[in-house]
Amino acid sequence: MTRAHRKTAWLAAVIALGTGLAATTAGSPAHAVTTGQSRGQISPPQGIHPGAQNAFSAVSADSATDAWAVGYYTGTDLNAGIPLIAHWNGTAWSQTAAPAVAGSAQLTGVTAVSPSNAWAVGSYFPTATPTVQDTLIMHWNGTAWSQVASPSPSSTGNALSGVSADSATDVWAVGDYSPDGHAVDQDTLALHWDGTAWTQVRTPSPPTTTTSSVSIDWLSGVSASSPISATAVGYYLSGAEQNVTKALVLTWNGTAWTHTTSPQPSAKTNELSGVSGTATARTWAAGDYSNSSGAQDTLVVGRKGTSWAKFSSPSPGAGPNQLNAVSSDTDSNAWAVGYQRANAGKAARQTLAVRWNGTSWTHVTTPDPGGASPAGNDLTGVSAVSATNAWAVGFCHKADGPNETIILHWNGTAWSSY
Repeated sequence: MTRAHRKTAWLAAVIALGTGLAATTAGSPAHAVTTGQSRGQISPPQGIHPGAQNAFSAVSADSATDAWAVGYYTGTDLNAGIPLIAHWNGTAWSQTAAPAVAGSAQLTGVTAVSPSNAWAVGSYFPTATPTVQDTLIMHWNGTAWSQVASPSPSSTGNALSGVSADSATDVWAVGDYSPDGHAVDQDTLALHWDGTAWTQVRTPSPPTTTTSSVSIDWLSGVSASSPISATAVGYYLSGAEQNVTKALVLTWNGTAWTHTTSPQPSAKTNELSGVSGTATARTWAAGDYSNSSGAQDTLVVGRKGTSWAKFSSPSPGAGPNQLNAVSSDTDSNAWAVGYQRANAGKAARQTLAVRWNGTSWTHVTTPDPGGASPAGNDLTGVSAVSATNAWAVGFCHKADGPNETIILHWNGTAWSSY
């Protein structure tokens, strides 16, 4: 199972990390760090930490005084997730009540449209039977969050990973589902909100040369810039024995989703985890790929016009280096975040942030709130508000302690833990 595929089981993966069960991976020689600063090591943040375990998966800000972060937390049962929602009002972050959801639930994507309009998506297991998983969508109306009915085309497995709104009547959510009768297979899933209801919209099957009996096509993120323009990204299986993945890009033209050719720098693994763009700025997608040595490096591709191109992006750690999310607000300001491993002999994950300044992508130092523990730190979401304002979220784990949420803030000069 590839790294991007595991995101559909995000809650289980994060819980495993918190209990020290996550696997470690050795990588390639370290790349040069483009900043001359040392990495920050700070005390655990005094942030949003409900329950026994807690983690953020995504963040979205529509202004300097309105941002949302979502994820999960647990009670005494570490295998039962509870939706976690936090809000920034310009002064402080605070937890906001989420609707009660039966069974185990997690939120994996969020989009802030206005102070009275936001969406969060994910999945939940409505019964004690772990083989049944449904899509989960919640809406903020300016006063409270409520669960909104959403399609789950499979009777067994449905999950949403990302959401993006262009307006109050144009919202996309993407993820994957398991076709009935094909428990292992996964197909891409796209849902659309027209101001009244969520409906499933057909997505095309990408070209594949696989001879495997297993079919895996997965969408991890989406960016909506207008009613006739949206982009969704992920990956698909392409090759015998389930050992080759290719980056997947789908484009919406107002009528249909179509498969778009994108760079595939590796003969082995190419995966996109996040996408961001506006009607006027370049569209960016970020993830990871296997370099010529077989190690995992960051992958950033961009499009302004019709063609996608690969851009040089820092991979400062020995490996793996992975980007989980990307956000841009102008052609000269974009952020992508994830994690790195400093050296092949050190298991701890360290936070990773790279920035586009209009000319190139560079590595920018970020704090590691979890310190140098066996599990470490991971950034899973980012939102660029302006050149002097950005948020990044994720989770950290200290030795002999629980997972805890991470909130980092960019003030135009440096990242700090909030």
